[in-house]
Amino acid sequence: FSWSPRKTSALASQLYEAGHITYIRTDSTRLAESAVAKARAIIGEVWGEDHLGPSSAGASSAGGPVQDAHEAIRPTRLEVDEAPLDDDDARRLYRLVRAQTLASQMAPSQTASRRIRAACAELDRPLTGSVSWRTFAGWEAAYQEFLAPRPTAPPAIALEADAIWTLDAPDEDGTNPTLIEDETRPPSRYRPHTLIKAMKDAGIGRPSTYARTVEKLEERGYVAPEDGALAPTEPGRAIWMRAAPLYARNHDDGLELFSPEFTARMEERLDALASGTLDAPETWERWRDLIRDLHEEARERKQSGGSTLQQQDVLRRLLANAPEPRPVEPDEVESLSWAEAQDLAGSLREAGVAPSPTERQLEYIGRLLEDLDLDEATLAEVVGPEGPEGLRTTTAASEVIDALQAIYDERRPPSAKQRRYVDNLIEKLGLAEDAAAALVGVGSLEELTGGREGSASALIDQLSERLETAG
Repeated sequence: FSWSPRKTSALASQLYEAGHITYIRTDSTRLAESAVAKARAIIGEVWGEDHLGPSSAGASSAGGPVQDAHEAIRPTRLEVDEAPLDDDDARRLYRLVRAQTLASQMAPSQTASRRIRAACAELDRPLTGSVSWRTFAGWEAAYQEFLAPRPTAPPAIALEADAIWTLDAPDEDGTNPTLIEDETRPPSRYRPHTLIKAMKDAGIGRPSTYARTVEKLEERGYVAPEDGALAPTEPGRAIWMRAAPLYARNHDDGLELFSPEFTARMEERLDALASGTLDAPETWERWRDLIRDLHEEARERKQSGGSTLQQQDVLRRLLANAPEPRPVEPDEVESLSWAEAQDLAGSLREAGVAPSPTERQLEYIGRLLEDLDLDEATLAEVVGPEGPEGLRTTTAASEVIDALQAIYDERRPPSAKQRRYVDNLIEKLGLAEDAAAALVGVGSLEELTGGREGSASALIDQLSERLETAG
């Protein structure tokens, strides 16, 4: 469906909270006997007894690190083929869950295929190909809505040995057949759902953490969406190419720290701790000592190697404000060692040089200015006559961000959650709305402002204190 993990999780939660599907924080494949019986009855009635699969399908849990305390995700009432919800996507997800549940109890689909090897006059290489068509729907009958159409009959050409085929008439450009050259391509980038599948296959994470893990990668700027895939960013590449190798030490039965196997092993230990088969204090001490030793080794490697990307960024911003003649040019910092970069940054700071604003600061200022749409006079007063381009130091940029954020908070309306909380407190205290608004110096509740420093937050504090005193 091209949905993000966050959206899928939210839709599943909506279905669960409305009572349409069972508990969603599980990767179990086990179904209750009553659910199996109901599914098989529906299959026999709708598609016929020949579409039923083995009676044991779905009766036991899958191997590996699954959370099997609950059933597999399934409809609570399999006889309901459409969830009574207004959200089209939620209904679509419900139909998918139902189709998956029914398909798990159905017979395999059957396909006929032919491998073709042919020769063409005046062409010295054989032509190969294959063709297939479905002969029995099986489980695909339940999945019809979610599958691409498949041929159900053989092609209208002779498939016997020694058959002679005639080529179609030439195209408008006179070429038939057309030679298409292909090249070997690198592996495709992960998409959110393929990354989650890879995590499951490697034994990393749990159903409750899959979607949040992908979200964290985006929030921290390690990857960015690109045509539906997760493209690595410069910070993401830096973490993997520069930071991870510093911790590349074989340990713990030969597992690397930044490997799926190491993470899976740690999760196995957490499960063992939860079940009581491992001693918690001993496990904690081993983990603490391991990380401490790894960190010390990484620190030594870093100091004896080249400068880090973070050092290079700070140096370039310091050199942008350094007086002439500069000790090195900004484009030369990559050649410095870690120690040289550290010493140079220290000497520039001691000389009173402040670094220029970071790229993130300038981007944030740009977003605030776009949202606020300030008039020229206010813009000049807050940011300066030259605008963001005139900011020379990180300190100056931080001060501008604080000022713009204050203006933004003054204009921002309360969140829906804040407004509901205010209304609830007013109702409990029996206050008139205008009297409550007067507590924070506004004429009506519609004039409240949002944010942590806004008048809505201040009113919530005052009303909460009154309610506590009254209670």
